[in-house]
Amino acid sequence: MVIKTSIDDPFYHVLSRSASELGEPDALSLTDRRGDIIALVSRGDEASSLSHEELGFIQVYGQLALQHAPEPFELMSVGSRDRRWQSRSIDVDGDRYDLWLVWSTQQTTPLHYVEVELALEKLVDALIPLLRS
Repeated sequence: MVIKTSIDDPFYHVLSRSASELGEPDALSLTDRRGDIIALVSRGDEASSLSHEELGFIQVYGQLALQHAPEPFELMSVGSRDRRWQSRSIDVDGDRYDLWLVWSTQQTTPLHYVEVELALEKLVDALIPLLRS
């Protein structure tokens, strides 16, 4: 995994641990309501081929979709031929944050939707105390 935030950052540690448990997806990140990245863990190998542009594009797209939705939604899923994006919103004391998990569907053992959902739920529980402090 490649560190995109300080290794002393508690958010990084929580995301990194979750990514390791999932078998190192392409990227796992936490953004604030404006789409600014709070913490990001991503694969640094050629197998991932996830560019910063692609990561930023889908997060901006997701933020715009969330902002223009008639009613707030907690979950968003986007897919392409070879990659899936799953987002889960976290509301903490009136602030909104979004978890983003990106994984390849072309891996020999790709992640399944249920695995991703369970990991995101567990991650939300771990992040709420950090977001409140």
